[in-house]
Amino acid sequence: MYVPSFFYILAICKFITAASYLGKPCQSEYRLTIFYHYCLHLNDKNQNIKLSSTSALKDELIESDYQGWVRDQKAHWIKAFLKSQASSIPIDFNPDSLKNSGHDWWFTDRFDDDDDDDGINHEVESDLLKKAEGSNEYILRERYRYVGVADGVGGWEDEMIDPAQVSQSLMYHSHQISTSDPELEPSSVISRAYDKMVSDPFVRGGASTALLARLDTFTSTLDWSNLGDSSLWIFKGSDLRQSFQTIPQTHYFNCPYQLTKLPTSRNPNLNQHFQSINLDLPTLADSGSCSLDDGDLILVCTDGLADNLWPEEVTNLIRGISTKNTCRSDLEFVHDLAHRISSYARMASFQTRRVTPFEIEARRNSIDDLGGGKVDDITLIVSLVRKL
Repeated sequence: MYVPSFFYILAICKFITAASYLGKPCQSEYRLTIFYHYCLHLNDKNQNIKLSSTSALKDELIESDYQGWVRDQKAHWIKAFLKSQASSIPIDFNPDSLKNSGHDWWFTDRFDDDDDDDGINHEVESDLLKKAEGSNEYILRERYRYVGVADGVGGWEDEMIDPAQVSQSLMYHSHQISTSDPELEPSSVISRAYDKMVSDPFVRGGASTALLARLDTFTSTLDWSNLGDSSLWIFKGSDLRQSFQTIPQTHYFNCPYQLTKLPTSRNPNLNQHFQSINLDLPTLADSGSCSLDDGDLILVCTDGLADNLWPEEVTNLIRGISTKNTCRSDLEFVHDLAHRISSYARMASFQTRRVTPFEIEARRNSIDDLGGGKVDDITLIVSLVRKL
């Protein structure tokens, strides 16, 4: 029996989403050296890059699809950050300090070229009821909301490889795949994105964790898939208590499960070393599903947050901000949450006398010289559930 499209317009909730990213300090000279080795890699891939003037190469290189996507996202993000923080940014603040993307990357499914889009706070409201005669494809695209974070493994810098290449490529392909086929489970999206990343000649090599979450506006449910040590937290009830947190997947201390692309080297011994590495596959990802209620908060973050803040601290921050939220919109609320929680985590990461989850985990593994916070990239996506 034929059922018209509007029959499926059953959205019962919406998700209001914001994101915040704070990169760790990075030496520009070191990144230039890594960039030089990347140009060598492109030459090996017959890109014919001239290596006589490394400092000018960035203007000459052909961008891959994922690199162009990252550049556009970064431009939106910087614009939005400067706009949202206009009243508190110091006069001598240098916007160029925001251009270092670090090793983390992320996406939400409402990041486009609309000039009205703030680039960081994506109010994800369903327009289904206004477009009842839309196609099934449109309805499916509007039904699901995808968000994701990835954390490039910094150890690959020792091999002169930029860890951000893998995390950015994974998030780009996850965004493309989930947009074109929104009914795919998060685990399938990760698997397909991994295959795309490995085959991308513009990704020299490296590794990254990956966490994807899919929000369903028809059923008010959350599906997720996580490989590595990024985290998904859910806070529920009028007291916004923490009701769920994913369990990190690690081989040993500070070595998470990771999706890897093995590089090739001009050194045969190094190639042999790379080939001896046991690779984690997307099938190892931990997946799950849960129902959501009005007012629930979903936090998706990289380990830069979870390593520096205890769940109780995050809960207290959320409650404190929520108490003061009586006169603001939901969008302003989630924006404030994302910014203040990530800023607090960044502050904690530089404190040497603070007892952090990272320090306690190090002690559990008989490592006693890692006291205080862990300086790292911090990426956080916050999503608020509202029933229609």
